[in-house]
Amino acid sequence: LKTVEARNSNTSNGIHGEKAVKNLCLAIQSENPGLRASGIDLACKNYVTAVSEALTEQLKVESDPNLRIRIMRALYIIGGDQYMDNIHEVAVNDNNLKVRKMAAALYSAIQVEYSSNLGNKES
Repeated sequence: LKTVEARNSNTSNGIHGEKAVKNLCLAIQSENPGLRASGIDLACKNYVTAVSEALTEQLKVESDPNLRIRIMRALYIIGGDQYMDNIHEVAVNDNNLKVRKMAAALYSAIQVEYSSNLGNKES
């Protein structure tokens, strides 16, 4: 519930300003895997929606399976159903079984959450 509330409030706790977001995008797309991991985790922890494009682009080119999983998790936490297509694409086409399983689990969670939210809006 905390994640959904934070996602819905669309806040970025501590990541302010265009320069900070730009630096976070650079970290996410860095050649250094440790820096990429830190950037992904920071964006996820602080619900920084402004870096979602950098995350989706990095997901397409990321070679490290563990970082692909982190990126999908971040996209799920930051935007939920907005990134269903990106996560579904990974679930179907990724060459790593662990990544495909995690993508499928996230995709299912998004579907359940999305259908729950639709039911709440109708009442």
